[in-house]
Amino acid sequence: MPPDGSPPDRSGTKYVFFLNNVRHQNADPQLTGRDILRQGGFNPASDHVLIQATVPGSHSVGLDERVDLTEEGREVFWAFESDRIFTFTVDERGYEWGARKISETELRSITGTPEDKDFVLERDDEPDVVIDEGESVDLGERGTERIRTVRATTVIIVNAEEKLV
Repeated sequence: MPPDGSPPDRSGTKYVFFLNNVRHQNADPQLTGRDILRQGGFNPASDHVLIQATVPGSHSVGLDERVDLTEEGREVFWAFESDRIFTFTVDERGYEWGARKISETELRSITGTPEDKDFVLERDDEPDVVIDEGESVDLGERGTERIRTVRATTVIIVNAEEKLV
């Protein structure tokens, strides 16, 4: 606040958000999901799903739902041409996504998981599966996919014997 107690002049302030990794600016700190999609060129907005990273987690943003761009850590969005939301958990935290598949790279980005951790897709009726770099998870199966992170392991060979590190 200025020293005289008057409200700060924000007439030149630009509020930044990222939509599908592209930086956008807006003078208004309060945008609807429709505004964000339109500014990103996703028209008609009603043909798209907007997902907001909430760190941790993510959630869908309705077309008429307002988003406050002044809240730190809430400025990352993804847009999908879709009519549905897919859900999954990572380490018991809930996430929403707008496509049937999500890559290991996207999982790492949306969850903020470091490279020294691996993702493991939990299965009830078969062995759990490690999601390797370059692989994707199909979120379109029945129910919510459950993923957990584990310390990454590396196999090295010492004196002709495999060892996990």
